[in-house]
Amino acid sequence: MQALIHQGNKLISSSKDGCIKVWDVLLQHCCQTVLGFKGEVWSLDVGPSEQRLVAGCVDSDLRVYAIRSPKSSSTDSQLANNSVGGRLTAASDSDDNQDAQMVVAMEAAAAAAEGANGLQQQQQSGKHDVLVCMGTVRRAGQERVVLIRFDASGQLLGVMGAGKGLEVFR
Repeated sequence: MQALIHQGNKLISSSKDGCIKVWDVLLQHCCQTVLGFKGEVWSLDVGPSEQRLVAGCVDSDLRVYAIRSPKSSSTDSQLANNSVGGRLTAASDSDDNQDAQMVVAMEAAAAAAEGANGLQQQQQSGKHDVLVCMGTVRRAGQERVVLIRFDASGQLLGVMGAGKGLEVFR
């Protein structure tokens, strides 16, 4: 099990088959399969407000999804307009990486703009889908993602790569 969404009784799992699956706990069946990853999906996490999900796989991109509440009347375009865009910036633990931080922030904005269009075309979103693609964020690390975690406030996102490097996004 990767994540449990309490408000809608949904369970979200990721696996080595390159998919994210949303399970309905009450009906005990898969209600959505998210495709379009370049390989195994190694980690994902849901923000504390249960409005965003971030997933990482074997490449250097993080995929960001809006979580549609069962009681929500938001359309796909409204969810995409709340995109992460230029708001995500990387924080690094080394002092000589300030230029890299700026590049990551600029790439994140560009990737979110490009990724929102590309990934939404890959995943045709239905009106009953729980996860709606918002785009991608490029990481500085090139190794696969090992662990993704939001902090308790949902303001920071930590991403650990296989090389034990930690990237922090806000």
